[in-house]
Amino acid sequence: MLLMVLVPLRTFLQAGVYVATISYKRDGGPVVSLSYAMFKGASSGGVESFLGISYAKPPVGNLRSRRPQPPLPSSDTKLMSDPATTYGDACLQQNYTLPVVLGINYTGEPHLRELPVVVWVYGGAFAVGDGSTYDGTTVVVQCSVQLGKPVIYVNFNYRLNAFGFLGGKEALAGGAVNVGLYGV
Repeated sequence: MLLMVLVPLRTFLQAGVYVATISYKRDGGPVVSLSYAMFKGASSGGVESFLGISYAKPPVGNLRSRRPQPPLPSSDTKLMSDPATTYGDACLQQNYTLPVVLGINYTGEPHLRELPVVVWVYGGAFAVGDGSTYDGTTVVVQCSVQLGKPVIYVNFNYRLNAFGFLGGKEALAGGAVNVGLYGV
């Protein structure tokens, strides 16, 4: 079975401490368990999706111009009552809304062992865009057929414009330059 899950890939690469485990609840719904939380997803057309999973604390208040911070551990009950079935908010940009979550979108296979990973970073010159405009289902199906094995697809939102790429001496002195890249 193919799987679409939102998993903190950047965290895997940077810290190597988060491990994703896929299981199934009695109601048949898929659940991904990360070291900091559990998320219930959805199944459709042989692809399992876990959308809008936070990979960092919300970039609000004093975190607005700082590097992303690891998410806080959450209770299973709270997360299970709020399924990961919709994309997170787009980051602030022209004609978009203010983000309350830095989230990623992951698509792949339940067993997650030595599978190819396709990481999609949306374009937009660090000024516009978001991960929800690119549905990973098609990529997963096409790549899985071409390679003859399941693949994992990951995309994510990151801070844009001045919220991610502030310039100037003050920003440099405060460590607030290019913070959007730390979400990538």
